Amino acid sequence: MTYFKVFTSGLRSPVQGGEPIWDGALPFLLPIVEVDTSGKECSHGWNVCRDLSTALRIASLWPDGRPSRAYRLSAVDGHEAIERGDKVRAATWEIVSEVSGAEIERTISDWTRTWAGEHSAAMAVEQIAWSRALARPGRDEQAVVAGLEQALAARGLG
Repeated sequence: MTYFKVFTSGLRSPVQGGEPIWDGALPFLLPIVEVDTSGKECSHGWNVCRDLSTALRIASLWPDGRPSRAYRLSAVDGHEAIERGDKVRAATWEIVSEVSGAEIERTISDWTRTWAGEHSAAMAVEQIAWSRALARPGRDEQAVVAGLEQALAARGLG
């Protein structure tokens, strides 16, 4: 079974922040941590999701002002996975591969259709445009905002 976990662009927890979890080399075994086996949906342990869409929704697309990085993980023998709500937690997981930008963009489009109704195509295009702009290595956040505002105004969407 494949699971998904999202980190910040700097490989930190998108919710708790802190130091980078690892240097990005793959495969990687997450450090073993204590796991809460109670019925709480969000608690101690490495939390992952069964699908990329849910992982991105929970972690956010740009938690540190840059696009999130999503990864595929697999369970590690001997470490029980506990499912609670939208999450599955365990003491450790193996990070197997990074999800491609194209797959993240497809997921953004699919996910946006679940909540944006008739505006979903336009919303997805704009979310993807933000992700691409914020991913540029020399990006200037103010210049990105100004450029997107110009584009919206030119389309009468300002």
